[in-house]
Amino acid sequence: MSSNPTRVLTVASESLPCNAPDNGQSNPGLDCVAVSQASQAEKTLAQQHFDVLVVDLSKHEPGQLALIEYAKQTSPDCRIILVSSDSAHHEVAKAFTLGATDYLQRPFAPEELRRSIARVMTLDSPGQGLTLGAGAALKLNSDSKQASLEGIHALVRAVEAKDPYTQQHSRQVTHYATRLARRLNLQADVIESVWVASLVHDVGKIGVPDYILTKNGPLSEEEFENIRQHPGLGEDIVRNLSLFNAEAKIIRHHHENWDGSGYPDALAREEIPLTSRIIRIADAMDAMLMARSYKGPYPVETMLDELTRCAGRDFDPKVAGIAAEWSRTHTQELTLARPSPKPTRSRSA
Repeated sequence: MSSNPTRVLTVASESLPCNAPDNGQSNPGLDCVAVSQASQAEKTLAQQHFDVLVVDLSKHEPGQLALIEYAKQTSPDCRIILVSSDSAHHEVAKAFTLGATDYLQRPFAPEELRRSIARVMTLDSPGQGLTLGAGAALKLNSDSKQASLEGIHALVRAVEAKDPYTQQHSRQVTHYATRLARRLNLQADVIESVWVASLVHDVGKIGVPDYILTKNGPLSEEEFENIRQHPGLGEDIVRNLSLFNAEAKIIRHHHENWDGSGYPDALAREEIPLTSRIIRIADAMDAMLMARSYKGPYPVETMLDELTRCAGRDFDPKVAGIAAEWSRTHTQELTLARPSPKPTRSRSA
């Protein structure tokens, strides 16, 4: 293990206590450089190596997100810690999609920043702690269910902004899933859980690299394994909020298959929560009907054929039957305006 001090660059209009004395002792393990503007930080990063970049987003100053993107491109191993006075704003969500690792909300004690620096430096890779940081950003607003949901949704919007072909996806999955839940005569509180979970079911894709989400050709096994991580990552993020424990479980299992061939836990039949089985079908319906970077939209009849063909394999047969019945009588709701498809290529996953 290297005895060299951890080099930290802080970017804030107000001083951050990076190497302030701790109980009267200095911090020989930290070598901190402070600048006040993103433009200064970019020049400093171009000239020197830093292990950790701390960016204060509280003042919404220009160039901060571009700085994070530059840091990840030029120094992929650099850990990025966010500081803000508002954990739900768009900049924080976007910063996590760009590679931020941890989060602190103002005000905080000097030792909290030092602990965060120590924590991110123990990670095997900068991206390993992404859900930890995203969850921390949301947890700080968990006293209000609406504020918490807005924070999660900000992360989802930031994920969807990576790929214009998925910008409608969460909204459409929510539309289909809640209709199916009502057709199944579920209780109002369960339908609300379906609504919340389907709205944010893909939040774990914040941990999936852009090039995989938007890839035009077949995914390699390694890339598909990265995709398989997103339900668990989504659970990790949402589980930080005690108000959404039920929804976190639903999110984890929304890619399980009826025959046990799904992921992440290979659950089968009634082992899979009914709410997750509903979102599994709603997600598949929209995936088929929407243009993606690797395919054009399927006609409604083709989607209906797939619901029937995959019932008892990928899908709960009862829910698939209800989905097909609902779809046949609500075709207008299935054919909303969508982005024009790119030229299609085959894809194995």
